[in-house]
Amino acid sequence: TKKTFFVTGGSTIANLALAFAYTNPNEEILIGRNCHRSVLTGMIISGAKVNWVIPKKLNDWAIFGNIEPNDIEQKLKNNRNIRLVWITNPTYEGVVSDIKKISEICKKYKTSLIVDEAHGSLWNFSSHLPESALNLGADAVVHSLHKTGGAMTQASMLHITKNSNFEEEKITHALKL
Repeated sequence: TKKTFFVTGGSTIANLALAFAYTNPNEEILIGRNCHRSVLTGMIISGAKVNWVIPKKLNDWAIFGNIEPNDIEQKLKNNRNIRLVWITNPTYEGVVSDIKKISEICKKYKTSLIVDEAHGSLWNFSSHLPESALNLGADAVVHSLHKTGGAMTQASMLHITKNSNFEEEKITHALKL
């Protein structure tokens, strides 16, 4: 990463900091409908307009499936006002989306990508697990150490990735709010 912030208050605080730092009133943000409620709360507080991408429902399991890259591309192609894509990966139920392909699409449309990877904090440490969004082109990634990493209560990390255009100072300021 270019910069990692260690955050108390869990991924909720990390997601809120990203919302405060990188969304503005009336900006259109494309968000997976299976997001954590902290992402939605951030949009409400920032005044950004949410444009939902709805994953298909996995009826056998009664849960939402993955975010399809083609759905992201269609939304970005049809609405050039979207300036940020925010995906939760994996979902609470463990569903994984193709972040590499989604990242490539975001770059094609010059759109930033945030990945709430709260439940994937250990992915970098095993070749048997999916690859982390840290390595797949996301601009920012959130990890919850207290969910899968064994940390004590609400320990999270907010990463700004190496090739991100995100400014560290904006996150620093947002975390002080």
